Amino acid sequence: MDKALFAHTITAVALESGRNIKILHQVTQPADHPVNIYHTETEYLKGLVLFVE
Repeated sequence: MDKALFAHTITAVALESGRNIKILHQVTQPADHPVNIYHTETEYLKGLVLFVE
């Protein structure tokens, strides 16, 4: 799942639930696991810290 789809999924959930959701922080893998620009699947760890009202 790429970043755009991940963010879109959160947006869809917010709309469906009628909740206001704000992204406070994006979490990724540490620097010792670099992302290869030719192989986007190497960006395997994604997370969001959310504020849900």
